[in-house]
Amino acid sequence: MWKKLNSQSIQNKKLEEQLIQLKNEKTDLAIEFNNQSALNKDQLSKLQGLEQQLSQLTNEKTNLVIEVSNQSEHIQTLRNEFDALHNRFHLKNENLPWAKLTGVPTTLRAFGITDAITTEKFQAVFNSFHPKNGELDWQKISNTPSTISGYGIIDAAPLGSPFVGTPNEAGNYGTQVASTAFTQNAIMSAFTGPDRQSLETRGGYQALPGGLIFQWGLTYSNSDGMSNVTFPIKFPTKFIGIHGTHIGGGNATVIEYVGTRTNLGVTLRTINENGHTSEGWGVQWFALGD
Repeated sequence: MWKKLNSQSIQNKKLEEQLIQLKNEKTDLAIEFNNQSALNKDQLSKLQGLEQQLSQLTNEKTNLVIEVSNQSEHIQTLRNEFDALHNRFHLKNENLPWAKLTGVPTTLRAFGITDAITTEKFQAVFNSFHPKNGELDWQKISNTPSTISGYGIIDAAPLGSPFVGTPNEAGNYGTQVASTAFTQNAIMSAFTGPDRQSLETRGGYQALPGGLIFQWGLTYSNSDGMSNVTFPIKFPTKFIGIHGTHIGGGNATVIEYVGTRTNLGVTLRTINENGHTSEGWGVQWFALGD
C-alpha cells in the first residue's frame, strides 16, 4: 500500500510539475498572444494612417488635375486675346497709314519730346539777340571786356610788349619784331647766293634750306654712247639719282651706266631704238642729292 501511495505521490508530483509547466506555457502563450494583438493593433493603426494619406494624395492629385485644366483654359484664353490684339495693331503685309491714327498729338510736350525747343521759346531767344528795325547799340551791351585776353584775342601784341625795333641781320632776333622787308630778305637769302644757287642752263644747281640739292646740265655722247656728267658742285652727303633726256629727232633711251656714280658725277649711256649708239647725241640731265 505504502509503495502504491508512494508511487501515486510520485505520479502526483510529476503531474503537478507537468501542470505547472503547462500553466507556465499557458502564461507564455497568453503573453505572446497579447503581444501579437498589440502588434497587430499597431500595424492596423499604421495601415489605417497609410490609407488616409493615400486618400489625401488622391484628392490632391484630383485637385491638381482640375487646376491644370483650369490653367490651360486660362492660357488659351490669354493666347486668343493676344492674337486678337496682335492682329489689330500689326497689319499683315501692309503699311499703317499715319492718317488712320486717331488722337495724334500736335505738340512737342504731347509727344514727350524733350530735345527740341518750341517756336515761342525760339522766337523769344532770337528777339533777345536780334533787335527789330535797327542796329544793336554797343553802349547797351553790359559787362564788355577791357583787355585783349578778355575778348579772347590771341594774335595781338599788348602795349607793354618787349618786341620793339627791327632785326638788322640774320640771327639777330632777340626781342625785336622783323619787318616785312627783313623777312623777305631772310627768306631769299636761304635760297640765293653763290653757295646756294646757280641758274646756268648748261650746268646749274639749287640748294634748299632743308639740305636737298637739285643739279642739272647738258652733255654729249661719245661714239659708244657714253657721256660723262660732272656735277657743278659736289653733293655733300650723297647722290640720290639722275634722269637723262635725249635731245634729237629719233627715239633713244638714256641710262645710268652701272658702277660709275659718285658724289662728283656719273656716266650716262644713250641707245636708240635699234640698239645703236652715236657720237654727239645731246643729253639733258637732272640730278638729285643732299
